[in-house]
Amino acid sequence: VSPTGLFTALDAATGKVVWSLQAKGAVVGDPVVADDMLYCSFGVGLFAKIKAATGEVVWTTRSGSLQMQCLPAVADGKVVVSTWENDVRCYDTKSGKQLWRWDSGDPRFDFAPGLIFPQIVDGKVYISVNKQIVALELKTGKEIWRDEMFSYRKAMGRSSDGKNVYVQNREADIISLRT
Repeated sequence: VSPTGLFTALDAATGKVVWSLQAKGAVVGDPVVADDMLYCSFGVGLFAKIKAATGEVVWTTRSGSLQMQCLPAVADGKVVVSTWENDVRCYDTKSGKQLWRWDSGDPRFDFAPGLIFPQIVDGKVYISVNKQIVALELKTGKEIWRDEMFSYRKAMGRSSDGKNVYVQNREADIISLRT
């Protein structure tokens, strides 16, 4: 996807263009593919589900009034994203309906929540926000716990077996947390 919002799918074997699609505006986040569907920002305040094979837009939904920059997380029929509005939102993958919204509680405008990379493991969403790790229930968005021991940075990842989430702290150490 280009910053102008042009999506281009290439054939992996030949490099030839399979399809192209123009979003409703600029796209600054990375898409994720799950179950042959592409989940991504689709312009300012929009989020979309697109058929990866054809480029057909399945649905679009409002994702606030600002841009979205995160890498979405998909599991159990839900897609979780963060926005530049200091929140994390969960959508139903079938309908695009917003299921819940979790607010960081920080009233200051901050671009950093757009750089949150949610991780979903065993029905929980792990995020790094405001120097903390937060665990939320995937089903409801209810906060389970917070940890601010290591002054965490924004981005995080998880192990392939889902037993650990990783996050970098301000001193450039990688912290591993058992899920």
